[in-house]
Amino acid sequence: MAEIVGMNQLATAKEVCALLRIGRTTLWRWVKEGSFPRPLTVGAHCTRWRQAEIEEWLISAKPQLRTSAGFGKTRRNNLKHKNEEFD
Repeated sequence: MAEIVGMNQLATAKEVCALLRIGRTTLWRWVKEGSFPRPLTVGAHCTRWRQAEIEEWLISAKPQLRTSAGFGKTRRNNLKHKNEEFD
């Protein structure tokens, strides 16, 4: 698992995705929905997240993540459950 070091450390989208075990599309969807902290704009095409904000989000979002559909499940389990709905 990726680890972000230091309280003032800035993380890239790749590092955040690795830490949360999500894809880039999910990360940006969460940002757009307002359910994940917005990144800082460091340059023209450079965004970073503050580690402290990610850690705060993790603490507050953990119960929601466990109950949200699809989080922590494998793709195979998701497909299995979807197929059972149609039987």
